[in-house]
Amino acid sequence: MTKQEPYNSLEEYKKKILTSLPFNVDIFTIRELNRQDIDLYVSWPDYPPPYEMFNTSLKNKPLTERDKRWESYCQNNNTLSLVVEYKEEMIGKFSLLEIDWKKMSVNNMSIRLHPQWCNNGNGTKILKGISNWCFDNGIVKIKFDVLSTNQRAVKSYKNIGYKIIDKFEHGNATFYWMELRSE
Repeated sequence: MTKQEPYNSLEEYKKKILTSLPFNVDIFTIRELNRQDIDLYVSWPDYPPPYEMFNTSLKNKPLTERDKRWESYCQNNNTLSLVVEYKEEMIGKFSLLEIDWKKMSVNNMSIRLHPQWCNNGNGTKILKGISNWCFDNGIVKIKFDVLSTNQRAVKSYKNIGYKIIDKFEHGNATFYWMELRSE
């Protein structure tokens, strides 16, 4: 599905895309994030070095902060947050960010897999499935940043077809912009 019918609002289009959930990728189910998922995500164990920068900032925050994050998600029509489940257990969280609905492009993405599910090829399968789901629903471009030293992620993204298109500095770190376009 490459051509979408016109919608009266971004909210209407977001709702349309969400009707295609849940879907399966291999042994995983992808569905929309709900409020309880934020609490599950916060309960994950910390990522080991050198990946500790990916630990959630909500871990030691009060429930009111989690509620604020949820409200922010619900009110933002330019974000879609998805959960990855294996046998009804949440093992991943993907957020499509800064979506430009007029250009049908995702301009950033947040990708987190439970630490126990990292580094075994599952992230590659899941990202490929989510990318295909985006393209099947009319998205024509997905772009996101990745820490240049996170070579396991960079390799995974390249295996799917994402290409490094630019780089930037933030703090003391170099990040790559990676991009994939629908065919």
